[in-house]
Amino acid sequence: MMQYLILLLAISFGAVASEFNNFDFSATDNSDPLFIEKCQIYRDALKQKDIETIKTFISPEFFSKPGFDKALQGLIRRFDKQTEKPQYSEVSKSLDKLSNPDVAGVTIRYEYKYKQGKGGGNAGCTFDRMENGNWKIRLN
Repeated sequence: MMQYLILLLAISFGAVASEFNNFDFSATDNSDPLFIEKCQIYRDALKQKDIETIKTFISPEFFSKPGFDKALQGLIRRFDKQTEKPQYSEVSKSLDKLSNPDVAGVTIRYEYKYKQGKGGGNAGCTFDRMENGNWKIRLN
């Protein structure tokens, strides 16, 4: 009975830990659907101005660098500028088919309405494979 309890706890902890493993995470290749999930978590964190979640996408070695907090605020401002348009809404999300196996991309198509009609564009996330084979988001 105790073995099952320990196994259950280990599985539960692994699920929680992987949720916060947004920097240096493992993916099968550059077409893994996990990239869509990671992109959504990142964009939701920007939208909610959730600094702690945004930091999970960044190497901890940068946390103590001068200007780090200002850089995080800059990421949030750029996201706000893109999404502040009236009635901004995401239309679709898709993985990009890239020939470079060390880069993964997620495209988010969006539209918005304004007085003269509507507009739209593309946004998303780009991920780079690290030297150890794991992945990180490319911060823009």
